Amino acid sequence: MKHTIILIDFDGTITQQDSNVIVSRHYGTPPSKAMYEKVHSGKIPIRESMGGGFTGVKLSEHEYTEFIRQAVEIAPGFPEFFRQAESNNIPLAVVSGGYMNPIRIVLDREGITPAAIYANRLEFTPEGIKKQFYHQAPNCDKDYGPCGNCKASHVKHYKEQYDRVIFIGDGFTDRCGALHADEVYAKDWLADYCREHGLPFTEFNDFYDLMHILGDV
Repeated sequence: MKHTIILIDFDGTITQQDSNVIVSRHYGTPPSKAMYEKVHSGKIPIRESMGGGFTGVKLSEHEYTEFIRQAVEIAPGFPEFFRQAESNNIPLAVVSGGYMNPIRIVLDREGITPAAIYANRLEFTPEGIKKQFYHQAPNCDKDYGPCGNCKASHVKHYKEQYDRVIFIGDGFTDRCGALHADEVYAKDWLADYCREHGLPFTEFNDFYDLMHILGDV
């Protein structure tokens, strides 16, 4: 068995902003904006919200790429945290409930290459923006239905290969990953969820905190 791997969320964790939310705010139509409001208030399932989150949005792939590159900021300390883990031969994989497209745009901009990226995809077509889920039919009985990319399945997969699976996240789609990881580092919504459900975790504000917490991970 290998020793340690880090699995980490993207939107709101690696980044300062949620890439989907800022695209919706800037380019969204009333139906697409309403979808994000409904899922954050728990009124509709996650997949339904993702399916409608780009409804009516007219945006080319080039326009999307340039907007994400300029608008989405990296979280304080993440480049240093990534390089610390890399120098210690600790792989870091991104597990996102969002999309591969913004992940690659932002990480390429920062010169960061994770061990793996697991995420859904956006396809830009003449008919509009289409969604491709990473997991098409996960066996999920959780509240609000299955995510497009099941983080619990990734944690379980790596627990078969590593003695220590560290999970880092901030939001709603991170809750199932946190349930199965060996160690959890959480902030914002995920930290509140862990407290409410009695899950062991360590709270953090930014990646400078994590470099101190994880030490010689």
